[in-house]
Order: sequence, then C-alpha cells, then structure tokens
Amino acid sequence: MSPQEDFVTIRVTGGGAAAFSAGEKYSLTVAAGELKDKWNDGSPITRAELEHILAPHGPFELAEAAQAAPEPKRRVVPMPKSQEE
Repeated sequence: MSPQEDFVTIRVTGGGAAAFSAGEKYSLTVAAGELKDKWNDGSPITRAELEHILAPHGPFELAEAAQAAPEPKRRVVPMPKSQEE
C-alpha cells in the first residue's frame, strides 16, 4: 500500500459539523465532534481523497492531527468580591 492509499480518519476543523458531496461516491456528512473513516457509500476514505477532494473544498482535517494538537490555554478570571464583605 503506497502512502497515497493509506486509509484515514477525518474530522471537521474546529469540531463543527459539515456535509460534502461530489457525486454518489464522494458524499460525506460529519456531525459536530464526529470522526469519520468512510464515505456515505461505506468505502474507506484515503489520504489522497482527503488531500485532493475533501481538504480543498471544506474544513476537513486528519483526526490524528487534531487529537495531537494541544488544548488552547484557558485564562481563569476570579469572580469579583462582593461589596458587602
């Protein structure tokens, strides 16, 4: 299997939802936070299909890359003290 034939798992960038269709073969619906490894027809998604069909036309990325990305730092803001204290 060449690198172009690797099967991949994808998700929508930012964890949102998206739908994509380019004929019967290349049809995909991804719910928010969902990971997909197959087209709607049941065939596996390949790296080449992600790079050449999905990524140029929608917000799709490798799920592995998304999981490896660090969580954004969250700033903790203390609650203001009550004036009665």
